[in-house]
Formats: sequence, C-alpha cells, structure tokens
Amino acid sequence: MNNQIIEKLKELQEIDLKINRLNKVCIEKSASIDKKREEIRTLQQIINGKKDKAKQLKIEIDTKDLDLKANEEKANKLTVQLNTVRTNKEYSIIINEIKAVKADNDVIEDVLLNFFNQNDIMQKEMKDLEAKIKEKNDEINSLAAVINDEISQIKKEIDNNCQIRTKNAEEIDSEALNKYEKIMNSKPDLTALAKVVDFTCGSCYMDVPRQQVNEILRGKQMVCCKSCSRILYLDLTNGLQENND
Repeated sequence: MNNQIIEKLKELQEIDLKINRLNKVCIEKSASIDKKREEIRTLQQIINGKKDKAKQLKIEIDTKDLDLKANEEKANKLTVQLNTVRTNKEYSIIINEIKAVKADNDVIEDVLLNFFNQNDIMQKEMKDLEAKIKEKNDEINSLAAVINDEISQIKKEIDNNCQIRTKNAEEIDSEALNKYEKIMNSKPDLTALAKVVDFTCGSCYMDVPRQQVNEILRGKQMVCCKSCSRILYLDLTNGLQENND
C-alpha cells in the first residue's frame, strides 16, 4: 500500500465526510420545518378535542333545556289545576308541587348558565387556537420557502461532491477502495482512516505497536488498527520515521 494510495484515500474520506455533513444539514433543515408542522398538528388536536367537548356540551344544554321546558309546562298545568281544587289541602299540595318544580328549574337554569359560560370560554379558546394555527402556517410557508431554497443549493453541492468522489474513486485500486468503503460503512462517524500520533491510533486512542508503524513506513501493505480496524497512516512530519531503527 503506497503513500500515493493513502493520500487518495484521505482525500476520498474528506469528500465522504463533507457529503455526510451536508446531508445532515439538509435533514436538520427539513426537521426544523417538520417540528413546526408538528406544533400545528398538536394545536389542531387540541382544537378537535375542544370541538368534541363542545358537541357533548351542546347535547347536555339541549337536554337541560328540554327538562326546563317540561317543568315549565308542568308548572303551567299545576297552576291551571288550582282553579279546580275544592279543598285547602288539595290547594296546598299543588302549591308545594309548583314550588318544587320552580326550585328544580332554578337548579337547571344555574346548570345551563354554567354550561353557556363553559361554551363561551371554549369557543374563544378555539378561536384563539385557530388564529395561532394560521399565524404558524404563515410562518412555516415563509420559512419553508427559504429553507427549501437552501436545501436545493446544498443538494447541488452534494451532487458536485459526489461527482468528484466518483472521479477520485476511479483512481484508487479496487481492493483498497473496497476495504476503505467496508470500514467506512461500519463506523458511525464514517471514518475509515486514522492517523498515528505518538504510536497511538488517532481514532480509538489505542497503542500502535512499533512493528505496525514500521510496516506503515515501508508502505508495502495496508495496515489497520488492531482495535478499531481503521486504516492507519502516518504524518511523516511527526517524527515517527526517525524512530524507525
């Protein structure tokens, strides 16, 4: 493995890392819009929940309103009966029934008033939420236009770097390239090469034996870290060559 191939692999790694960084930027920019859309979906879910409660409240209001009218009708009939009673006892009984019906209606009216207040509050809350959704939609539309343009430019840069990568990869020995790509794809940080610094792997920080350093210096074969499996290379300005006794 001569130094020329290592240099080409280092260049290829820089391109791959750049492409990866650019892809991450695209993902992050898209995620920023998705996050705001998720906020809108959450607000819409709240509105839908309030609409369901408003429907249930309407049913309860209608039911109580029917009870109120039924009691009023009952009270009217009892009032008419007062004109037909013949004894004070019958009169007293009907009067008490009328009072009970009216007392019941007072309770129903209080409940209805509470329901109406709840409905007014709920309608205002839904109106405020809908205004907030509109505001966020306007914000997203403006932001999306800018971000989509930025993503478009980044994708052009990615495409350009991919073309450069393809050209550079064609200049590398297929065996070395396959080894590089296999290692790269197995690493979370996508780094397939590691510089040896003071007999230490620059990626996993484990010791690199002198024998391996000498093999790297000879440049006849690919040398990989025994710990992280990355392809090792030397910066010959770090003094290691001088230690090759």
